[in-house]
Amino acid sequence: MDIDFYSLCVFFLIMDYEIWEEIGKEIGEILDLMFAGKLLETLTLKKEIVEEHMKNITNYFSTQSKRNHFSHSILQRTIRAIFFDLLGWDPGFEIPSGKLHPSHRYDVVAQKGSRTIVVEIKPKITAKNLDQVLGYISEVKRRFPESRVFLGTDLLNFDLVFRPGEIRDIIFDMAKKNGLGVIFVAKFMFWFLPAEFFMVLEQFK
Repeated sequence: MDIDFYSLCVFFLIMDYEIWEEIGKEIGEILDLMFAGKLLETLTLKKEIVEEHMKNITNYFSTQSKRNHFSHSILQRTIRAIFFDLLGWDPGFEIPSGKLHPSHRYDVVAQKGSRTIVVEIKPKITAKNLDQVLGYISEVKRRFPESRVFLGTDLLNFDLVFRPGEIRDIIFDMAKKNGLGVIFVAKFMFWFLPAEFFMVLEQFK
């Protein structure tokens, strides 16, 4: 049975306000560096942070195999909660994606001042829907010059994203060339990975 994950952040604020407040502060700092164009340099100088982050995600991923993928609506509500309840960004609901796909509505649009983040939700990842996301990125950039696009997906896709293969190659290439980031969602947990994170991981090869 699906759980309403829109209460994700409220749950953590009640359970441990100080920890959740610190998480929000850290993500806010990452966003500031990202939009200032300084995040890649910062992560490159502190590769141990990226390595530790990957270790934590890998360990959590190993506990997720016994459940089904979250639905599109659960992922959407959870990511909206992250931006609006935790980070205090403004929602941009029902913003059409423009000429590329006139009937499409971006899944999550968060705005703060001149900054815009668009999240496209894909419960399962395929080469075909990544190509669709690529088309949306160019449209978003045209409409919102100071913007970044993220792929919002289930943590169950972690291995698919990072295991050598076509999907990994596409996502890492889109991170480098198009600034695509990824938000992984698990039960009462999420990981926020800007494009710069993937670019630094490429340096580990």
